Amino acid sequence: PGVGCGDIEPPVDGARRLDAELARDLPFQLLAVRLVGVVTGMAHHDDVVVVAAPERRRVVPAQAPWQDVVAREQLGIPADAKIIMFAAVDLQERRKGFTYLSHALHRLRDSGYRNLWVVTAGAGAPDSGKEPLPYPVRHLGNVTSDQLMVTGYSAADLFVGPSLGELFGQVFAEAMACGTPCVAFNVMAAPEVIRHMETGYLAAYRDTEDLVNGLRLLLT
Repeated sequence: PGVGCGDIEPPVDGARRLDAELARDLPFQLLAVRLVGVVTGMAHHDDVVVVAAPERRRVVPAQAPWQDVVAREQLGIPADAKIIMFAAVDLQERRKGFTYLSHALHRLRDSGYRNLWVVTAGAGAPDSGKEPLPYPVRHLGNVTSDQLMVTGYSAADLFVGPSLGELFGQVFAEAMACGTPCVAFNVMAAPEVIRHMETGYLAAYRDTEDLVNGLRLLLT
């Protein structure tokens, strides 16, 4: 169990959540997701309990909208920059889709997009591929602190997870709990967690151009 995990409380009316009926349909048997108080303009938020299989349970504190400024300061990223975050246990694991993100970022740069930073979390180096990323990178390394992950999610303008086979979708729920929309391929668990054009963008499977479309849309 993750740090600080306790009993699951019933979902709160008006909270964005995956209810029990939906959870039964998820291929990875997500038990529940309680996203509380992720509402723009609130000065205080309750904790967000993200529950997957018991061994993957963790608590992610929801963030007030102004806290993205503090998070950027903590990461040493300019306040006026746009930020994309990517996280995986192993950044270079093929099925996590980092190569697709790299290609999308190069196309974004070639189209004239500037003032963008990339935050990465996980084992391995984000620049170990054939072609380095075209934007500055703040690599958090293999993160063991929930608070550091929250800082990354909160600093980001969007979380990108172009996985070729996302079984759990837990990172998407965590990112959205911190008020950060997500971009992913429309496959497996992603569409069960992300609502297309509401809480994020679901790109056509393995379609780099559509992935770029999602980045442009949510960075605008």
